[in-house]
Amino acid sequence: MKLCAKYLLAGLLCLLTACAIQGPKGGTSPADDPLTRAYFTALEPMREQNWKKAERALLKFAEQHPKYAGPWVNLAIVYRQLGRNDAAAQAVTKALSLNPGNAAAWNQRGIMQREAGQLKEAEAAYRKALEINPEYPLAWLNMGILYDLYFQRHHEALTFYLRYEELMNGEVDRQAAGWIADLKRRVGRQ
Repeated sequence: MKLCAKYLLAGLLCLLTACAIQGPKGGTSPADDPLTRAYFTALEPMREQNWKKAERALLKFAEQHPKYAGPWVNLAIVYRQLGRNDAAAQAVTKALSLNPGNAAAWNQRGIMQREAGQLKEAEAAYRKALEINPEYPLAWLNMGILYDLYFQRHHEALTFYLRYEELMNGEVDRQAAGWIADLKRRVGRQ
């Protein structure tokens, strides 16, 4: 059973990391402009989970383009992967100082707060992300995780998970689909 939980956690980590990559201005797909192309090139090591190389590439980009929050959000993810939680918190703070309206930064803050056991603060951060961008799927997913695993409020968790699934526009997240099926069974028994 411990092995199964280990793989579940690893899968969740990959899901949260892969989906969270942000463009320099907050977008999530490369455009025709050179700045965005350069930024997505800097993200390549992150996609490959080469965390040290990703750190160097993102720091270089942030130094060259100091007004963008996106690199700092991604640096927070990189630092969490490297176990450098203080650096991750500083990166999120930097991102939010540059752009307080960055939903991905609020989502990352919520993840870090949840991991630190600051559950009410995590909920507030996820809600702030959703206030900024109600269409941001990862904030819905993380609210579902918070309500499912930590608050044990399964009906509400199911609502959050279903909204996440809806916002994925047909892209199947098998792990979340499994959680949804499990919650539907559990909620049906309550």
